[in-house]
Amino acid sequence: CALQGYSMMRIQAVDLFLLACFRPPFKGIQYGQVGWLPQRAEDIQFNKDAVDRFDYLLACLKKNGIYINLDLMNRGYSNCASLPAGVSSKEILFNPEWRRHWEAAVGFILNHSNPYTGMKLKDDPAIAIIEPLNEQDLLLYDKAFMSKLTPSFKEFLRSKYTNEQSLQ
Repeated sequence: CALQGYSMMRIQAVDLFLLACFRPPFKGIQYGQVGWLPQRAEDIQFNKDAVDRFDYLLACLKKNGIYINLDLMNRGYSNCASLPAGVSSKEILFNPEWRRHWEAAVGFILNHSNPYTGMKLKDDPAIAIIEPLNEQDLLLYDKAFMSKLTPSFKEFLRSKYTNEQSLQ
């Protein structure tokens, strides 16, 4: 509480909480099945009770002078199901389908109007820090990850620089 010297709270895995992934029954659609990675916010199964509890928590923190550090997405996809071996949440960095899904989920979270504050999260001054994706490291040591990232990076370099001399 602010009276005890705390002025900020980090809330991690907002997406998993809003999906109610921590409360059975879990409603995850398995990886690869139709609908597992929705491309529109209205197709993501946010739990209305969880959204309401989240809104109330943010309003209470704000009322007590506590700023908020939001970790918007924990895994890069809004689904309670697990990923199979060999598939990483870092797909969001180079897979357009994952990126569109991330934009839809984060768009809902940030543009949703909190009935307890009357504000959208993106406009609320109590939101001090937004972390787009938890642990957004690039895993440069991971050969499988780099094999997926390298083609996109090479394409970026080719589009930005016309020859090797302009790259230097």
